[in-house]
Amino acid sequence: MTYYCAACCMNWWPYQTSDGACPECGGGTRRTQEPGSLDADARYKAVSVARAAASGRDRAVAAFEAFYAARESRLNGLDTLPVAEPVRPVDRPAA
Repeated sequence: MTYYCAACCMNWWPYQTSDGACPECGGGTRRTQEPGSLDADARYKAVSVARAAASGRDRAVAAFEAFYAARESRLNGLDTLPVAEPVRPVDRPAA
């Protein structure tokens, strides 16, 4: 038994679908008695790798936004930014 996705024209194996959803397009599938597509495993691995990369990017973007949101909230509490001390020339002994 396989799951056929009309949008992708693929017969997916049962371990590749979750709750009857196509792993590639997310659309619905229907059960069939046909054998799985020859490239089902390769396409499933490609989809899995792409999803893992996307979730890694999403986590990186979320961490970036959280860092700058915390930084902005700290800076909003200040009336003015701290001013650095002016650089004073160093007294050098006469040569």
